[in-house]
Amino acid sequence: EIIKPKLKFPRTLSYVKAIPNIVYRKKQRTYLEPSYFINEELIELTEYVILRFCKNARLQNSNPIMLLMYDKFSLNGILKNKREDKWLIEFFDKNNILFIDTSLFFLHFIDKGGDIEDLYISNGHFSFSGDSLVALAIYKNLNKFK
Repeated sequence: EIIKPKLKFPRTLSYVKAIPNIVYRKKQRTYLEPSYFINEELIELTEYVILRFCKNARLQNSNPIMLLMYDKFSLNGILKNKREDKWLIEFFDKNNILFIDTSLFFLHFIDKGGDIEDLYISNGHFSFSGDSLVALAIYKNLNKFK
């Protein structure tokens, strides 16, 4: 039998302390707040790693191209006009870093009557249809980077 805990002073205080976190998590699920891992420190580190990667690639006479791929939660956010990657796209543009945004191909698929559920398998990875759209995005964009 499961016994409901009695509300006493120390426990009540911990419940009250949890309320802001619960409210914040609920906002994240409705795209009103960024995902838990998007913060200033992460953005700064990501920008540093990307710049270092691009610098090293260019030193090897390579032309780096970033590929933006989205999980189901992020794609649903984009469908609701709630992009969490605006900062990344702006960073790419500001630093003249080439990138392929696969969301355009996924959105086109959905606009034409495709089901978002068909793009992913149960563990969150792309299905054959999702992989095919990523491949199509790469194929259609490579020519413009030559």
